[in-house]
Amino acid sequence: MIWAIKFLRTMTPRLLVPLVATMCSAQALAQQVEITPQGFDPDEWIDPYHPLTIALDKVARPQQARLAFFIGSNDVTGAMQMVAPGIYQYRASISPLPSGEHALKVYLVRPQNQWDELATLTLRVLTESGFESQEIVPQLTLSDAWQRNTTSSNNEPPEDSTQTSNELTLQGGLNTRHQRSAVEIRSSWNISGSSDVEQALRFAEKGDEAPRIDLSDYLIEVESTSTLIQLGHVSYGTNPLLMDNVANRGITTSWRAGERVDLSFSAQNGQAITGASNLTGLTDFDRNRIAGFGVGVDLLPESAAQFRLELTMLDAKIIAADSFNSGEVSDAQKSRGLGLQLRGSNASGRLRGEFALARSTFSNPADPFLEQDFEVVASQQTTDLSRSLQLDYDVLPATYDEEGNSGWSMTASIKHDRTDPFYQSAGAFITPDMQQNSLSLQGQAGTASWQLQYSQSRDNLDNIATVLTTINRNTVAALSIPLSVEQAWLPQSITLDMQKNHQFGDSLPVSFDPDSHIPDQVTLQQSLALEWLIDQTSLTYQYSNSDQDNRQPGRDNADFINTEHALSVNTVLTESVNLTLSFSRSEADDQEQNVVRTSDSISSSVDWTLSEQLALSINLSDSQEDDSQNLGESTAQSIQAQLSYNFELPGGAAGKLPVQFFIRYAQDQNSSVDRQFDLTTDSENKAFNAGLNVSFF
Repeated sequence: MIWAIKFLRTMTPRLLVPLVATMCSAQALAQQVEITPQGFDPDEWIDPYHPLTIALDKVARPQQARLAFFIGSNDVTGAMQMVAPGIYQYRASISPLPSGEHALKVYLVRPQNQWDELATLTLRVLTESGFESQEIVPQLTLSDAWQRNTTSSNNEPPEDSTQTSNELTLQGGLNTRHQRSAVEIRSSWNISGSSDVEQALRFAEKGDEAPRIDLSDYLIEVESTSTLIQLGHVSYGTNPLLMDNVANRGITTSWRAGERVDLSFSAQNGQAITGASNLTGLTDFDRNRIAGFGVGVDLLPESAAQFRLELTMLDAKIIAADSFNSGEVSDAQKSRGLGLQLRGSNASGRLRGEFALARSTFSNPADPFLEQDFEVVASQQTTDLSRSLQLDYDVLPATYDEEGNSGWSMTASIKHDRTDPFYQSAGAFITPDMQQNSLSLQGQAGTASWQLQYSQSRDNLDNIATVLTTINRNTVAALSIPLSVEQAWLPQSITLDMQKNHQFGDSLPVSFDPDSHIPDQVTLQQSLALEWLIDQTSLTYQYSNSDQDNRQPGRDNADFINTEHALSVNTVLTESVNLTLSFSRSEADDQEQNVVRTSDSISSSVDWTLSEQLALSINLSDSQEDDSQNLGESTAQSIQAQLSYNFELPGGAAGKLPVQFFIRYAQDQNSSVDRQFDLTTDSENKAFNAGLNVSFF
């Protein structure tokens, strides 16, 4: 034992001194070694096949130590070749550099498998397509649905039929993003397909010739620091009177010209189109287009206050063409206009305002396709104005305490709108021949919010003697109070709404009889909503009442009073079972006919998650209607159930394919009795569905 202690005392310095010296040498190397790139700038992006040559300064390797090279998490030591003392070259021709921004690190590895980082260098490598970064996200879902419908009724003529169908549908998409320097390119593509031609995307437009798989929509965007170009299904326009978010297929551009001025342009198809044909939307641009041009100027760029001027020009020609999804044929239109907008606020932001003005020249050109050789009266081209003004002022600016709770606040708003009798624009939906003024107050009182608003509108702005002028006065009051209470019987929130609307005729036409022809009606609507939260259960009660008072001479008794009570309970029975029950009762009192019609309904739903893959949903409803005069009655029952199973199959881009299998059953029964006309009807419809959805991406 003594000799062992003497041996350790003798050998320890001999062992520790070289070990400590080696560690200190490695630490010194880590501090002194530098990587010098040769033939490329590390601050610039390089091609993945670019020759990567680096020089390591003052590399002194201990005996049996080696160098290791990593790019990111990849060990590339085998691809690094020493072409001269201290000069190393990566053989990119054998294995291209990984795209993206990665760290090239050099390590010193000793026999004891101890690694010391000597140096690091940032590499910026483009993708093989020449971008700094890129994302490509495909989506594809196939669905196969089988359905069997059985219908029976005692209507005239009686019906008893069974129909079976099987349809394969496809939904796919592709989202991409590519970036290089300050330029980013984004795109999104969506396709839709169906084995049933009647469900094809453009069946209403092309009938049996409609492609079963078609392009739904797409959008390509190219954006730099000051420029944005969009092609595909685009949206353009901020003037609410002339060109307001017109969304069709076409192209838009916007360009920031310095710090104060921006320009924009849009050219779109005259209709909402889809499909792979007319990909740009600009085919037949001379006859069918909606084009807009805009200029925006920030008038106070260096001030705390804001003031912006925007000018918009519209030029549109729209032919009478079938809509792709409804088969509707609209009138041919020709529209040109100029719009102005002013928006701003003071330095504190308490006062805000917006003014819009538009001048539009509009006509409906002759169209032989619509006229069909009939003698029609040609429409006249008109040039009219429309204006809008809104001002908001924070009478009491919003305040918050140290805990972030809101205090008192109030904002006053005034609004004025006026549109000439024949004003129309192809780029905005505006009600012509209307003037409206409104004043509103809204704010917070702690956690409670409230609103008061009064508005008045009138038509027949040209005061034509043979046209009835209608005036509408509307008053709205609303209050929402969230409560923090501990008593379970008190609600957690209360919401009250009241609206009074008075519509009557004025400036009576000479041909009208003031004793019976002039409308005069007052409608009062009130509603109350209460909500309770008790553990895992929520309870909601809603009450609404509508009183329609007809004051027109000769129609004094043509009044209606509608009342409705609704109660809804939602509770979480267990972690996997959710139950909802709803009850409602409504009464419609027709005072002129002296009859009260009553409707009662009850519904329930259960959502049961049997496992992570299996779920069951059941919905039941029952309703019945009758009246105080026993004129008739009706009942309706409905049952809907769905069982779905989600699982995965091997394959796909991620190594697995999400699959959903579902079974659905629906049954509706309806019966009614009309004793006035001695009619009785009974009908029943049953539907059984089964389907499979497979998502490949």
